[in-house]
Amino acid sequence: MINHGDRLSLGVRDGPQLTEIIVPFFEKYPLLTVKKQDFKYFKQVLVLMDNKAHLTKEGLEVITAIQKKMNRKGDLKGGFDDIEVIKDV
Repeated sequence: MINHGDRLSLGVRDGPQLTEIIVPFFEKYPLLTVKKQDFKYFKQVLVLMDNKAHLTKEGLEVITAIQKKMNRKGDLKGGFDDIEVIKDV
């Protein structure tokens, strides 16, 4: 954790840190803005990734559909159509 004076920042390096630290924090201290819904979508993606859905084309399509609902200022327009699945589980 880094103290920037007017705010704190916390870096995470892997999925387990997201599910063990970040998700519980925002469940205890919920967001009060439009980001609240984005967080719900984010948790859905984490569950999909925990279940290895991101390793299949179909899983990536589901994740892309969720992502397109998030953060309306940024858009992943192309999706994953040009990505080759390396390992299908």
